[in-house]
Amino acid sequence: VFADRLQRLGTENAFKLGDHIARVQADGRTVVKLNMGEPDFDAPIHVAAEAKTQIDNGNGHYCPPAGLESLRKAIARQVSETRGLEVDFRRVVVHPGGKPSIAYTMLAYVNPGDEVIYPSPGFPIYESWVTFVGAKTVPMRLRESD
Repeated sequence: VFADRLQRLGTENAFKLGDHIARVQADGRTVVKLNMGEPDFDAPIHVAAEAKTQIDNGNGHYCPPAGLESLRKAIARQVSETRGLEVDFRRVVVHPGGKPSIAYTMLAYVNPGDEVIYPSPGFPIYESWVTFVGAKTVPMRLRESD
């Protein structure tokens, strides 16, 4: 019933560590968590207040699929100014985090059996998606000296 690739769907390594971290913390040890891209502090008060204001003003619904035009223009401007690239906002697409764009890229460009080179250590989702699309993982080991 399910696609064959579903057999390759596993748990991302960053999440596998969660239970172990919880056990270590329960033993009273301090843990600096580097497995997830989640800060160990709350959003700044002004950011939380603005989010609440936007929701109160009715801005908590779907936006255009590519993202809000004002945000896309701001991103294009920032990339143009900081990277020396001319970026047209119409070519900017906003995603809710990095994982969807990595997934779409893998699905669009990688075929079963392809080899995909990715940095290691790096974003754990690279290895997960390479495996999911049936490609061969080729971690590029990063050296501390680099």
